[in-house]
Amino acid sequence: MSIKVKDKRASERFTIHSLVKFSCIGSDDMLDGSLLNCSEGGICFDSCFEIQPGTAIFIAEAEDSKYFRAEVIWCQKTDDTETGSFVIGARYSG
Repeated sequence: MSIKVKDKRASERFTIHSLVKFSCIGSDDMLDGSLLNCSEGGICFDSCFEIQPGTAIFIAEAEDSKYFRAEVIWCQKTDDTETGSFVIGARYSG
């Protein structure tokens, strides 16, 4: 017997693999990551940098000059050596 779980996300999520650059607000350091997926409400990416939930960031695709402001909602350590050491979920904010 399988149990169906309703997806509670408000927006459809799209799988996109591209490079991103991001910065914690208040820092001059630009950090690199890889976009995993995004939606109207947020973004999921991996990075070798751990970012604490609640941290405000600016993020953009690597080739784009338009940054979006987001708040880190969760950050999980991974064992995947081909990608970053952390997978990060962030919600777009004003």
